[in-house]
Amino acid sequence: MYDLQLSSCKTKLTFLSEILRSERLKRIIDITGAIFGLIIFSPLLIPACILIRLSGCKEIIFRQERVGKDGKFFTLYKLTTMNHDAHLVGPLVSKANDARITKAGKIIRMFSLNELPQFINVLKGEMSIVGPRPETPKYVKYWPKDLKDKVLSIKPGITGYGTIKFWQEGNILNDKKDPEKYYIECIIGEKLKLESWYVDNWNLLLDLKIMVQTIFKAFNGERKVKKED
Repeated sequence: MYDLQLSSCKTKLTFLSEILRSERLKRIIDITGAIFGLIIFSPLLIPACILIRLSGCKEIIFRQERVGKDGKFFTLYKLTTMNHDAHLVGPLVSKANDARITKAGKIIRMFSLNELPQFINVLKGEMSIVGPRPETPKYVKYWPKDLKDKVLSIKPGITGYGTIKFWQEGNILNDKKDPEKYYIECIIGEKLKLESWYVDNWNLLLDLKIMVQTIFKAFNGERKVKKED
C-alpha cells in the first residue's frame, strides 16, 4: 500500500515537473506576456520615444546583431540611448556614466525602458521573456565551447538569472581603466556560469520570480549612475 502511494506521489511530481519545464507553455506565456507588456508599458514607451526624438537622435530604435538559439544571428531591438556613432568610437559594452549616452538615454536606461522593444523579438520567436541574455558575435567568440553550446541551446531572454545578478554591470565598469577588457576577462565567465545554471534549472516558477525581480529593480531605478566618492 505504501509503495503504491509513493509511486503515485512520484508520478504526480514528475507530471508537475514536466508542466513547469514545458517549452510549449513557456512560449504561450511569452506571447501573452509580450502582447500585454507592449500594451501595459505603452504609456512609458511612447513618451520615451518622443524624448529620444527631441534629444536629436535620428533613429528611435537601435538595432544590433546578436547570437540567439543554436548560434543563429538575429536583430535585437532597443530604444536608442547612445550617440549614433557610439560603437564606432568606443567598445560595445558601456559604463553607466559613459559619455556616449545621451541625456534622454540616461533617464531611459535608469528604468530599463530601452529593453521594451524586445517584446517584438519575443513575438517573432527570437527571444523569450526570461532566458540567458543574447550576446554580440564579438564577445561570443570568447565563450568556452561547452558553456557556449549549453547557453545557446535555449532562446535568449529580455531578462534572466545573469541579468539580475549583474544588474549593476554599468556601474561596475565605471571605475575600470579598460571596461571592455574587464568585461571580457572578468564578467563574461561569471555570467556564463549563471546562465548555464539557469539552463539546467529553469522552470516557469523561476521565470515568474525573475520577472518580478526585474520589474522591481527597473522601477526602483537601480541602474541609476552611482556617483564616485
